Amino acid sequence: MKQEFSERLNEAMQAKNISQAQLVEKTGIGKSTMSQYLSGKYKAKQDNITKIAEALHISPAWLMGIDTEMEKPEESLEEIFAYNLNKFMVKYDKDIDDVAKACNVKKKEILKWTNAEKIPAVDIIQRLAIIFDCYKSDLTEKMGRSTAHPRGVRIPVLGRVVAGIPIEAIEEILDYEEISESMARTGDFFALQVRGDSMEPKMSEGDVVIVRKQETAQTGDVAIVLVNGDEATVKKIRIMDSGIMLIPFNTKYDPWIYTAEDIERLPVKIIGKVVECRQKY
Repeated sequence: MKQEFSERLNEAMQAKNISQAQLVEKTGIGKSTMSQYLSGKYKAKQDNITKIAEALHISPAWLMGIDTEMEKPEESLEEIFAYNLNKFMVKYDKDIDDVAKACNVKKKEILKWTNAEKIPAVDIIQRLAIIFDCYKSDLTEKMGRSTAHPRGVRIPVLGRVVAGIPIEAIEEILDYEEISESMARTGDFFALQVRGDSMEPKMSEGDVVIVRKQETAQTGDVAIVLVNGDEATVKKIRIMDSGIMLIPFNTKYDPWIYTAEDIERLPVKIIGKVVECRQKY
């Protein structure tokens, strides 16, 4: 399973034998903010990811969740990214205007990327990977790298899951995510995007859940459930003798309870189990 930001941050601090107090001092990031990063309550924005990576002398790409080596490469990530981006732009005959329009960013941002001044956020890297029909790692890793980290399997983000009031599932492809080949061998997978706040604090607006297709779930699983045949929602499951309960993580929302009769009549159908949540913001 792909690690979240907090897990990678904790792992790197342990590997480098650096305490929270030391990291706060090295980065200038507040103690409270760092605690929230370490607990998984919040994910750092790009500028703080760069500060943390520099302080720990690790790869910012690894810390961002990209499948690459933890250790900082000899070349900076900005230099590697710029080289790869320029190469793909030439290969696909794309200029600054084309990339800026496709990514919905200003041209001056593209110039910073191509001049190795900065790298974009993970969601933009994912968008570039779609544009150039490549993997995110093809943009963030040095060409000719070893195969220590095998390429992932791309799966489509099919629609948006409402974490709250359910809406009709959208069947169009919004984006792509990567899962490991070992995970892909365990079943069929798809990804869906979360909207709303009923699954806070574990799942937030814009996060992407990786889902293994299956029609059953156990109590305690987080599942994708279709209600009335065409309404998709993500909820924690509790199986009861009398039916099923769909439970939001956010305590300001009430659980939904469906009897055995409701399950047959509406129907209420489990279509997959959430195996991972990828934080995006």
